[in-house]
Amino acid sequence: MKRSQALWKLRRKRMAKKAVVAVAAASMAATVVVGGAVAFFSDTDSVTNVVSVAERLDVAVEEPAWNLEDGDGDGVPDAAQNLAPGQVVAKDPRVANKAGVDSWCMAQVSVPVHEVSLVGEDGRRRDPAPAELFSWELGEGWEEYGTAFLTEDGSAAVHTYLAKDAVAVGAQTPPVFTQVTMADVLEGSVSGTCSIDVKGFGVQAHGFSSPSEAWGGLQGLDAPEDPVEP
Repeated sequence: MKRSQALWKLRRKRMAKKAVVAVAAASMAATVVVGGAVAFFSDTDSVTNVVSVAERLDVAVEEPAWNLEDGDGDGVPDAAQNLAPGQVVAKDPRVANKAGVDSWCMAQVSVPVHEVSLVGEDGRRRDPAPAELFSWELGEGWEEYGTAFLTEDGSAAVHTYLAKDAVAVGAQTPPVFTQVTMADVLEGSVSGTCSIDVKGFGVQAHGFSSPSEAWGGLQGLDAPEDPVEP
């Protein structure tokens, strides 16, 4: 009996020891699992890219061949004073891209319109009718956009021209034309002073695939807004 009790105690002691080992093993396993959940590699990085935004686009109309010499000080250049029918005057407007970004460039030329009697190619007089007083040959690198239109008061015809190629900063377009020719008007049909006005435009090249698209975008800036429906 005593021997049986001793064997039973020995077995019970061994079983308790195994249980302790099992619990310890389970605890270690749990520790490994928890450790695997919170211990991991990590990293972060950043980069700063410095850019600058163009402050503005700056274009200017330049006419190097236009002679501004005014000997009598009356405000009319000597080379363009007292023009006769058919006379040619050097005038070479171009649009220069002074600053900003590459751009599409455009020009609008306003030429005076008067009701005059012209002399036809056959040498005969034509009946008085509104006519542009000057003409020119469009320079290479330019194309006309649409057709000329009259100002509200009918005193001038406005031609719109688009430069075919974008203009880099510091560069300029080819001349829109190099000279203007006075119409063959009959004596006494017109006199006094008049002007040929050239207005230059620039639109950033980025975002527009062609000069006509850029011009359309520019015109859209001043288009009236669509009415808001109630």
